[in-house]
Amino acid sequence: MYQGPALLLSLILVGIPAALFQIWKGRSTVDLLLYEVAGLLGFFAAQVLAASLGWTFLMIGQVHPVEGILGCVLALFLARWLKG
Repeated sequence: MYQGPALLLSLILVGIPAALFQIWKGRSTVDLLLYEVAGLLGFFAAQVLAASLGWTFLMIGQVHPVEGILGCVLALFLARWLKG
C-alpha cells in the first residue's frame, strides 16, 4: 500500500492532467469532479497494472508516473466519451 509521500505524489500527478482536461473540455464543476474521479481510477488502475507486470521504468519511489499519467489521460478521454 502507498505511504504518505507516494500517495501525495500520486494525487498531484492525477490533479494536474484532470485540471488541464477540465480547462480544455469541461463546462461545470460537476465535470471537474467527474474528471478527477476518472483520472484517479485510471491512474491507480495503471499503477496496479504496472506493478503486477513488474515494470520499473522511471519509478519515483513506489509510484509509476509514466504509466499512471497515461492511464489517467486514457480514463479522462473515456469519461468524456461516455459522458457524450
